[in-house]
Amino acid sequence: MPAPVRERSEPHSQAAWGSPRASTRVGALALAAAAVALAASVVTAAAAPDAGRQAAASGTPRLARTLESDRTGVDAPAGLAFSSAGMSFYVIGTRPSASSADTEVVKLTPFALSRVSDRAGSARLTSAVKDPVNVAFDARGSRLLLLDAADRLLEVRASANGDLDPSTLVRRDALRLDLRDPQGMTVDPASGVVYVLDAAQPRLVRIEPAADGSFDTATTSEVDLRASGVSAARGLALDPSTGHLHLGSAQGLVELTSSGAAVATRDLSGLGLAKPSGMAFAPSGDMTDDSGALSMYVADSGAGASPGQIVELSIAPLAPTPPINFTSTLVNTVNMGALVPPSTDPCGITHVPSTDRLVISDCEVEETVNGITHFQGASVWELNRAGLTLNRTANISNVPPGVVVPVTNEPTGVAFNPSNGHYYFPADDGKKVFDVDPGADGLLGTAGDTVSSFDTLTAGNGDPEGIAYDTFGGHLFVTDGLNREVYEYTTSGTLVNHFDTAQYGVEDPESVEFNTVSGTLFILSDRANTQPPVPIIIETTRTGGLVRAIDASASNTFKPSGLAYAPASDGSSVKRFYITDRGIDNNVDPNAVDGKLYELTAPAPNPPSNLPPVANAGPDQAAVLPASATLDGTITDDGLPGPSTASWSLVSGPSGVTFGNPNAVDTTASVAIPGVYVVRLTANDGQYTATDDVTLTFTGSGSVGVVDVRVSVAGDDAEEVAVVGTVQRGDGDLDMMTDTADTKQVVGLRFNGVAIPQGASISNAYVQFQADE
Repeated sequence: MPAPVRERSEPHSQAAWGSPRASTRVGALALAAAAVALAASVVTAAAAPDAGRQAAASGTPRLARTLESDRTGVDAPAGLAFSSAGMSFYVIGTRPSASSADTEVVKLTPFALSRVSDRAGSARLTSAVKDPVNVAFDARGSRLLLLDAADRLLEVRASANGDLDPSTLVRRDALRLDLRDPQGMTVDPASGVVYVLDAAQPRLVRIEPAADGSFDTATTSEVDLRASGVSAARGLALDPSTGHLHLGSAQGLVELTSSGAAVATRDLSGLGLAKPSGMAFAPSGDMTDDSGALSMYVADSGAGASPGQIVELSIAPLAPTPPINFTSTLVNTVNMGALVPPSTDPCGITHVPSTDRLVISDCEVEETVNGITHFQGASVWELNRAGLTLNRTANISNVPPGVVVPVTNEPTGVAFNPSNGHYYFPADDGKKVFDVDPGADGLLGTAGDTVSSFDTLTAGNGDPEGIAYDTFGGHLFVTDGLNREVYEYTTSGTLVNHFDTAQYGVEDPESVEFNTVSGTLFILSDRANTQPPVPIIIETTRTGGLVRAIDASASNTFKPSGLAYAPASDGSSVKRFYITDRGIDNNVDPNAVDGKLYELTAPAPNPPSNLPPVANAGPDQAAVLPASATLDGTITDDGLPGPSTASWSLVSGPSGVTFGNPNAVDTTASVAIPGVYVVRLTANDGQYTATDDVTLTFTGSGSVGVVDVRVSVAGDDAEEVAVVGTVQRGDGDLDMMTDTADTKQVVGLRFNGVAIPQGASISNAYVQFQADE
């Protein structure tokens, strides 16, 4: 007779993989310090083939991304399985009560890069599971496997796109397995062998199905884990790239061979997981990784005020950070949470030279978590750069009060374009970059604002965070925290270039800033591969070449999020770094109001290897036709990387423009029709392009002039007769002439764009259509 089923012991209901998630800043920092200390004693795994994840000193898994409940629709995820065929996760939340008679399985497709939600449907099974952690997907049989409350093995078939079909539910007796405390399940996708973690002994129960995949005649065996020393085991996953098993325990994340030999133990306490449970291996969320790169995904059901989440952990070590070239020192600290109204999670920051203000966006202040909110109608703060005092606030979210022109609820960054006065906000909630024209008053959040946007997902950027405007090239740089990438776009959203930040040990590029002196980029990371891990700024060229590494740990930031490079707050012209700090996320602790702004010293800027040219199209011109306008342009350049070139082009006007020499800075412009024309001088030095426009106003009758056109009969031919026997032909439209001595009409064709010498006789050069009136 099978042994009676025993409910799992109390330790399994806690965070068995390490300390619970910290609810205070001090606690979280203490956990991070403990993780660093323990990392020296753990066994490191072999590096994955992805070049962006090369060997590093620490064996502690890294948090790559988080799928929060607003993306998954599952408040407390506990069971997790993955289907490679459907590229889908199957998630089961903790049961609301023991009397639940069915189980909802939610399908997630995070690799589809949805703008709104990763939830792609759900299936309700008419059977209750005892513990959601006991779920796995069998790729060979295209079926989801679960253990229900009666110790039966459930099978549910999945379609090619990963949708579960509840009508295919089959229940099989699993009592013969004598599972006393099942705490996880996984399937080897190559062999179809099912492993069940029985934490009571502990042991692994190995189930090998028949050749046809049936479990009716399956053979079973077990792997004794007592020699491994694991305790409080919960959660089981198989890495198909190595064939090794991974299980959560009080000791950390333990890696085992299929025979139960310990390979590595990795500490997870520094990751702040509240209640880790189910786990599964799936492709890396970094779309720029090698296609075979895998990550471990863990269902964390949360605890207390902390909601649940699914986290992606990267086990492969990160590339080492380059040697530090400069160490910043702290100059000033501003408590953003103490402002009125408060900024709980400041994310983006930029300097506006025209107003000399620092503009800061908050990406979560409008949220309400567990009924708690700190929102007071402001999502943007403007601080006077001198003295760092509050000047004004604005609300660009769609949450009242104070909504005038909504832009986004999650402005993860902000940049300013001094050439046209526009602001740019990347938004995680829509995977877009918003272009805000503040109108004549130049103020954000007022009635004059107009908003446009472009999509970042089309270029693969699924996590837009920081943004910078390049005053040299007129482009935008946007970081992607998921792909660990920096993307370069035109201001209209056309992808120009992108480069990887993981090569410099930057795990999460939170922000990017343009160095207006040297033309380089500053990339801020909150999790650099240093010992101990510290916030770091990597300076690169615009194409990603390393310039130097800067230690920004003096800021003592808990969650650095935004970076600006601007003059010092003491009123001098010395350049400083300004870093925003979100502090404790409100999804972790909704009571936290700990946003900060830090001013740090910055290294002296290197002289640029090449300055962009400066184009000047000269003063506006006025000319009376048939005369041409004289253009007096200039181009200033440093001669690098080579001589600059000039070209003139038409921007707008009623007809074409003929340039005397379109590639000379000083030339002439001729037109056929009077009107207002805008022409552009473009300078290109081989690397950068600069432009300037000039307005040309032409009056007179046009170079077509007055043309002798014979009408049907002699006499007065209405208002268009300029002189006897002639008709005005400078206005470019189609004229209809009525002869007063005749009851017929003559329609003549215009000669648009044709330069006909004044006075030329073209008496027969028209087509006439005559009809009775």
